[in-house]
Amino acid sequence: MDLFIETPRQVSERRERELRAQGDRRDALQGVPDVASASSGCGAASISAGGRVGGEACACQDAAAAAGRAQGFQAVAPHGAGHAGNEPYSVAQEAYREELAFDKRRTCRRKRLAVLRVVRLIIGIPLLLAVVFVGSYVCTCILNGATPEEVAELLGEMAGHVTSFFAQLG
Repeated sequence: MDLFIETPRQVSERRERELRAQGDRRDALQGVPDVASASSGCGAASISAGGRVGGEACACQDAAAAAGRAQGFQAVAPHGAGHAGNEPYSVAQEAYREELAFDKRRTCRRKRLAVLRVVRLIIGIPLLLAVVFVGSYVCTCILNGATPEEVAELLGEMAGHVTSFFAQLG
């Protein structure tokens, strides 16, 4: 029983691949690199008359894949893409370059946020402690029966003591 019988659709697809491969070979002779010619040419040539895929087909496809990796999937640069005329460029490298740029921006953003976090801790913790101390001082004064005028007077005296303390340090 032959499981590899070609349907008319498969025959037409194979012929289209062969025609594309011939056109790609002509382009390759003219100096336009293209990986599709290597892969489609091997696939079309590897089907024998019986319609079966031979052992050399796998080797041919492996060689085509290796050729594609070696070329870096190069294609002719589109006009206006920032590349001159027929200068080859790699689509994979372009995508990887975009990923690297994104990763670099993300790393810079993380570093900036880390610096801001440290600055916030250096300034925020002492400021928070001072606010908690003043708040507890005011609450203690109020619980001891001080009027709002007395609380303001006590806060003024405390500010004077703090400034005199820092004056002695500096």
